[in-house]
This record gives sequence, structure tokens and C-alpha cells, in this order.
Amino acid sequence: ALELSGNDHQCLVLKARILCRLNQLSDSLEIFKLIYDQNPRDETAILNLTESFYFNGIIAEAKKLEEQYAPLFQTRSQGKLLDFFKLMEFYLSNNNEKLKEIAKKTLNFDNLNETKKYIENWDLTESLFFLSKQNDTETKKITQNIIWYWNGNIRGADLLKKLGLEVPKTSEI
Repeated sequence: ALELSGNDHQCLVLKARILCRLNQLSDSLEIFKLIYDQNPRDETAILNLTESFYFNGIIAEAKKLEEQYAPLFQTRSQGKLLDFFKLMEFYLSNNNEKLKEIAKKTLNFDNLNETKKYIENWDLTESLFFLSKQNDTETKKITQNIIWYWNGNIRGADLLKKLGLEVPKTSEI
């Protein structure tokens, strides 16, 4: 399809996602940049480009987009998408304590047996593919578990156990 129409938006997005899943992150980034350049007001293009910057370790560029389009990031999925981008930033900086803080902040302590998506209208699949290609580290394990929780794959109680966290006292929640 791209040979017939090299600028077809849907085909380009699909190609960029496939390249991401194949760990061809710089190629994926170039396509997301092209999509954004074609329509810099397209919210999905902005969000995908931001995610791709994080996957490529280009945090400063991702942050520029977050600042430039702050209202979008603050309102998209009730601001929860910013938690995801913070998670990626802390993963890339190997900050396990900050990762655990995000986990605690986003856990539903009222129902630790619950499994549900934390970020509505956002697909975390690319982040799981991204992490699967990274070196095995404690930081990677923490990040994967948080994403599995956010994706509704594991319960809050499981996340606490996997991260070695205790249920905080009521006054700490």
C-alpha cells in the first residue's frame, strides 16, 4: 500500500508501529516525524512522536512536545498519559525509586484485586515490545510490571508483591 501511496497516513502509522515492534526504533522515529510534519495539529501524531522520542532515548525532544502541547497532555486520558511518559523517563534514567513512586501513585488501594486499564484510549503494546528488546535489569522488571498492571494484565496486589512494596497505612494514601 505504501508503494501505491507513500504518504498514506494509516499505512505510515502502521509501518512505524511495526518498525518499533521490530526494534528498528530510529526508522520508526523518522516515520513518526514525517507524520507529524504532515499535520502538526494531529493529536495522535503528537503523542506517537513523543512516545517514539522516549523509545529512542531523546528525552529533551519529548519534553519539548509535552511543553508545547501541554493542554493535550494534561487532558488526554485525564492526564494519565503523562504518568506513562514519566515512567519512560525514569526507566531511561534507571531511577527505580521514582518508578516505584509512580506505581504507588497509580495503584487502586481500595481494590488491590482489580485488573483494569489505567490509561484509556492508549495502547501500551509498543512499550512492551520496546522493553522486551532491552537488557534485563531490575529497572526493566519494575517498568514491565507497572505496564502490565496499567494494561490490566496483573492485579494491584501482584504489582505490590513483585515490586517488594507494602500496602501503605491509610494516612499515607
